[in-house]
Amino acid sequence: MSTERPLVVTPKLVLGVFVLIAGILLTLDSLDLVETSRFFRYWPATLIGMGAGVFAQARDGHGRGKGAVIILIGGLLMLDSLDIIEVRFWELFWPVVMIVAGGSLIMQTLRRHREAPLDPSESVSSFAIMGGVKRTSNANPFRHSDLSSIWGACDLDLRQATIPPGEEAAIDVFALMGGHKIRVPEGWAVDSRVFPFMGGVEDKTVPAADASAPRLVVRGAIIMGGLHLTN
Repeated sequence: MSTERPLVVTPKLVLGVFVLIAGILLTLDSLDLVETSRFFRYWPATLIGMGAGVFAQARDGHGRGKGAVIILIGGLLMLDSLDIIEVRFWELFWPVVMIVAGGSLIMQTLRRHREAPLDPSESVSSFAIMGGVKRTSNANPFRHSDLSSIWGACDLDLRQATIPPGEEAAIDVFALMGGHKIRVPEGWAVDSRVFPFMGGVEDKTVPAADASAPRLVVRGAIIMGGLHLTN
C-alpha cells in the first residue's frame, strides 16, 4: 500500500521552480543558445503562483487575504511588464497600505460581531496611538483580547490568566507602523494566524506538549510593524 502523499503546490515550491528555470535560462543565454530577456518579462507570474499557493493553503480569512494581496501585486506587475498598463510602485504604495489596513479592521469587526458576546471580565482591550499601553490580565477564564496600535505599541501580559484545558481563546491584533508584545503562560498552545505586510511576527513561545493544552489563536494584521510572542 503506497504511503506517498499527493504533491502540494506551496509558495516555496513555486519559488524553487522559478529559480531553477531562471538558472537554466541564464546558462543557455551564456552559451548564446537563447535570448532570456523575452522570458524574464514574465517573472511576476512567480508572485501570482506564490499568492495562489498561499490562498489555497489558508485556514482563515487573513490567510486568504494575504494570498489575494500577493496575487494582486503580481497581476499589476505582470500587466506593467507586458506594457498593458503603467504601474508606478510608490504611487500605489500608500493606497495599498490603506486597503490592507481598512480590510483588516473591517474583518476583525465583522468577526467579533458574529461571535457570542463576552463577559467584560473575560477579555481585555488596548488601543495606542503614538504611545504605549501596558496591560496585565488575570482573567479566569480568559476568552479574548483586542490590541490595536498606530505609531505605538501594546504590551499584554497573560501569564496570570487562565484558559480551561481543551478550550480556546483569541487575540485580534492590528498594528500600523507599530507593534505588540504578548506574554503567555508556558503550557499554552499558540496558533499564530497573523498577516504581516512589510512587517514581522516572532513567536518564541515554548510549544505545548499536551494535545489537550489550552489554545490561544492570534489573528489580525501587522503592517510595517512587529508582533512578539513569548513566555
